[in-house]
Amino acid sequence: RVIERAVTIAKAEDNQKAQKLESFFHSGQDKEIRDRTKIKNFVSTLGEEAKKKLVDYLKDPSKNEKPINVKQYLGHDRGKKTKQSPKILRVNGIISKLITEIAPRFKDIAGGYTRIFRLGNRRGDSAELALIEFSR
Repeated sequence: RVIERAVTIAKAEDNQKAQKLESFFHSGQDKEIRDRTKIKNFVSTLGEEAKKKLVDYLKDPSKNEKPINVKQYLGHDRGKKTKQSPKILRVNGIISKLITEIAPRFKDIAGGYTRIFRLGNRRGDSAELALIEFSR
């Protein structure tokens, strides 16, 4: 129910929608990932296609297209000629993704943006599991 309301707010023609959406997510802001190890960990969480695009972009930003989830990339330290991995990667947070990618997909639809599949209970602590996906 929460994401349905968040998508409806993101679709609105409102300059204040980012501020309104902050109440839905505890960490929806854009992220700045520093340190080579943390960047590698972030890349490992992506799907295969997104991972390949990001790795290619990080290897040579001048020759490869910037992935949609990347805001800014600050590579090697200036003045030093080393072959180290990138130092700072800025990526879109949940709110930016919701406003720029997800909400436009549903601009002509009045509601029913998600599907929920109940998966049963988890072994161990018996917590209820569900798979939630966007319907379109």
